[in-house]
Amino acid sequence: MDVFGLARRSRIARLTLAACALAGLASGGVHYLRPTAIFVFDEHPDLPLAEFASGNLGLIQPSWARSHLYAAYRRMENVAFTPGERQAYLDYVRERLGEEPRSTGGPDRYVALRESLGIPWQPQTAAGAPALGMSSDFTYSLLCVDDAFDLATKTLQERVDRFGIDSPQLQEWVIGQDAVFENCFNREAKVLPPAVVAGADPLIRADRDYQRAAALFYSLRFDEARAAFQRIARDADSPWRVWGTYLAGRAQLWKARFLDGRSNAYSPALRLAEADFRAVLADDSLREAHDAARYLLARILFRLRPSDAAALLAPRLLTPLGESNRKRQLRLFTELLDDAAYESTTAELRPAHDLVDWIFAFQSGDPAETDHAVARWKETSSVAWLTAALSKVPGDHPDVPAMLTQAVEIGEHPATPTLLYHQARILAERGELDLARGVLDRLIPRLEGLPSAQNRASDLRARWARGFKDFLANGVRRPALVSSVYFQPNVYDPPWRSQEEWFEWTPERQRAWLDSTRDQLRLTPATARLLNTQVPVRTLALLPRQPELPDPVKAQLLGAAWARAAALDQWGLAAEIAPELGRLEPSLLEEMTAFAEAPTESRRFAGILTLLRTPGLSVKLWSGPLRAAALSESDPRGLNWWWVEAEEPAEPDQDADFVNAAQREQARKEWETIRQRGDAYDWLLREVEEQARAPRPDPGVPEALYRLTVCYQGVDLQWGYDPRPSFDPERPLRLLEFRFGNTDWARRARRELER
Repeated sequence: MDVFGLARRSRIARLTLAACALAGLASGGVHYLRPTAIFVFDEHPDLPLAEFASGNLGLIQPSWARSHLYAAYRRMENVAFTPGERQAYLDYVRERLGEEPRSTGGPDRYVALRESLGIPWQPQTAAGAPALGMSSDFTYSLLCVDDAFDLATKTLQERVDRFGIDSPQLQEWVIGQDAVFENCFNREAKVLPPAVVAGADPLIRADRDYQRAAALFYSLRFDEARAAFQRIARDADSPWRVWGTYLAGRAQLWKARFLDGRSNAYSPALRLAEADFRAVLADDSLREAHDAARYLLARILFRLRPSDAAALLAPRLLTPLGESNRKRQLRLFTELLDDAAYESTTAELRPAHDLVDWIFAFQSGDPAETDHAVARWKETSSVAWLTAALSKVPGDHPDVPAMLTQAVEIGEHPATPTLLYHQARILAERGELDLARGVLDRLIPRLEGLPSAQNRASDLRARWARGFKDFLANGVRRPALVSSVYFQPNVYDPPWRSQEEWFEWTPERQRAWLDSTRDQLRLTPATARLLNTQVPVRTLALLPRQPELPDPVKAQLLGAAWARAAALDQWGLAAEIAPELGRLEPSLLEEMTAFAEAPTESRRFAGILTLLRTPGLSVKLWSGPLRAAALSESDPRGLNWWWVEAEEPAEPDQDADFVNAAQREQARKEWETIRQRGDAYDWLLREVEEQARAPRPDPGVPEALYRLTVCYQGVDLQWGYDPRPSFDPERPLRLLEFRFGNTDWARRARRELER
């Protein structure tokens, strides 16, 4: 499960007792923050990513975003990030996650310098439209980026140093720059700097030409701006000459962006800008502008000839050259690959560069890619292609021995953990389980500090455990992250009692709550899946006898065993489990003691009432979702009793060797029995109704009907929590009123319904 992919899951559970708690929270269009224990990340490496960017790759996964695979490829090919590139990669990832991009502080630095010089500045039209231009595809782009203010800050300091703070030359420069930036704060202002005074210094005159061209650009007059920048490019004495042709091309590119992409003028406009940027790159005297021109040329090729864009960007991304543009280059490169994957045009891009080919080959699940990866490995002997090939080949592939030999010969390498992981997988597939276990036992400790990678390796080790003790030793882990993620409101809720209460929490308090759960040992999802599907209830009840298990995990196992025994009408087994469950879970001690001491003839209904009092006892072992409600309270996420018919328990990746066929068959029969019970609420209601209609009903029946009644209080069924058209939420209330109308439970039900 992945922290960045979680919010996209939308399976909606049918209503259980949890609905009564959810009713007070649901409101249209609201998403609730919801804590989840995440054991492995599928779309990105271990967090924080700074460790990964420094070369600690962990276990490289084909499901990672392509920006991370680019970084992994570089490191496998022994091209480490420079400090600047490392920061650019991290900034780009933060940007993709929706975080505010890191700012150079351009506007603030510019204002601060002016104030320190005694030249305060406040745009006259600051209340106008923002400094954004909208193109025909309805996307906004910032016209006056940090770079514009950074350049203004640098130029201002240089002019102060040359002419002095009180000079008329500096005053003239400031007048012109104020006019330029008026267009940044109101794109409708269309303010142009005035002509310079007669006899002005040639440098200030050149500055004014540049300022007027910039003002034309910021006011969206792109043809005029292009012509003005071209004049600057022809002025051999202008200090701005080196940027003239580049900026003329930039103005033309922006003009194209505001054209309809289907317009006949769109491609010619782009090709005109392309010619400008190629002219810059062909002129060594303009070397200062080469990196910027190369980036915008790639943007144009993105639209005109994507394969050419890939061929231009990929080699640049594998060298420190152009480091100042690295984030923008990486953004464009990943957009290029993402578009190709979405539009199924990857075949057109792959010949452009080995990096592109490797990413698409590594990510593909097509069986033909195995042969391609092996062939590329044989041609190149590169670690990147060895990793791709080894991750795809089956254990009986004829080239496996040669691959494993190279994996050993490269020694310590950033890709070594990934190679060891697949070595273990291949050994197991070849039937050499002891060797596979040995490889994983060496790998898991070296992944310390990378919990997602370590948990992934532990899951593989648990799959090939020698027995239940070995299985749980590897299947009880700390989460890689406990995070609060946006979810649909009709599935999940926050770990507090109301939406308003959450907003009263400080960020520090929110983080402290999450941190308090992070180091708790839990069953991994793979472990829970196997125990949910292949282990019969009597075996499950024996597992907590292992002293190495932490008490919370023992309590979880026994709680599931007790609930399953109840659902299977194995009340004798439930009575055997109850005392130890009460000891491990003090909140259940009173309930479990009362149940265990109930006479044999009334134990069945005592168990039904115990279930109604403790909806947190689920027949299903939960791993990722964190149950914030107490076991005696219903949980709006549906983590109560058992899942509904539409949500079958996920099968594990494969059968576990330490679970015999008879145990698996018994587990299958037990789950079939539980499914035949139907929805938990329906089953419990039927059981209580039967007892209520008996000649001498159990004394606990009024309480049971009360609990079934208030569960649905205030629930708006149109939200789709319960699709059954014949459902009548007042059914238990009518029976309570009819048979037990004078009891305190009936009066409590009426009071709560009146509220």
